[in-house]
Amino acid sequence: MMNTYDIEELAYRAMGKTEEETDALIDNGDIDDAVYEKYDCSFDTYCQIVTDLIRFTPIVVSPLTGTEFHAFVDAGQQRAIVTAARLK
Repeated sequence: MMNTYDIEELAYRAMGKTEEETDALIDNGDIDDAVYEKYDCSFDTYCQIVTDLIRFTPIVVSPLTGTEFHAFVDAGQQRAIVTAARLK
């Protein structure tokens, strides 16, 4: 299950915001307005799109637990943003 905070982070990062800007916007911003202005859809619709697309993301393995999961990744920061259990 993906959490809303992670999807907000993905949305802001997809909009070109830095990690620091993203954190500030999540704490103080209105994701609904930001998503609507950029993508002309509600945040709920954006969440559904992310949910539908997660199956097409690469499989990542946690170095700590060995757990495999799907993830939208930030290759530059070498970290996963949105994760979901591996779909079989």
